[in-house]
Amino acid sequence: MNERNVSHVPVISGYGRLRGIITRHSLVMSPASVRKHRHTKDRLVAHVMDRDYEAVAPDHSLVEVGRLLLDGGVGCLPVLDDDRFLVGLVTARDFIRLVMRGESIIPAPLGSGSDQDDFAVAM
Repeated sequence: MNERNVSHVPVISGYGRLRGIITRHSLVMSPASVRKHRHTKDRLVAHVMDRDYEAVAPDHSLVEVGRLLLDGGVGCLPVLDDDRFLVGLVTARDFIRLVMRGESIIPAPLGSGSDQDDFAVAM
């Protein structure tokens, strides 16, 4: 995770479905019995991955995703398709990048004809 500068790693089943997420936090907060074997072959992904997570669909509005990130106190949300296959991750870092590029997420004006879930990304 450090080498690739990532904070979240999805764990995928052999069938392509999301099984859990490993986060820097889950590695640090894993039970002491797991942490003491930090450098051994006996430590398993299953011991440290988070299995309880909120997920969003590709057609979720950015405003709602932002609310879920803030209110849920999580750093990422998996994006799952209708069959629960992982199609991506949305992170708090993604929202910071939007702001740093000078973009803001605002509601589209009523009656604008926007077909993007009534929200637009403005520059």
